[in-house]
Amino acid sequence: MAKHAGREMIERVTESMDYTLELRGIASPDRCALVELVKSIILEYRGEKLTIPKNFDEENKRQQIIKCIRAEYTGRNMQEIIDRYGVSSTTVWRYCGKNNPT
Repeated sequence: MAKHAGREMIERVTESMDYTLELRGIASPDRCALVELVKSIILEYRGEKLTIPKNFDEENKRQQIIKCIRAEYTGRNMQEIIDRYGVSSTTVWRYCGKNNPT
């Protein structure tokens, strides 16, 4: 990794964030405050070796699906949950902490 890659990354993140907030109609003082907050969070971790798993989004999505299934499952809507999330009944029972009745 290049010596100044971290500095370039911070600039790229903050510029992208400012541009996105501007497109969303966020006022300049608020944009600046948000950009500075993100920059301070990034700088808090400077010097540390950070890794972001390649499957980060997939794992986050999986956790969201588990949360939704737990919230939606009533015990009487198994087929609806199976159809909506593409999981098996065993998976629903596992996520909800229920014993498989078969």
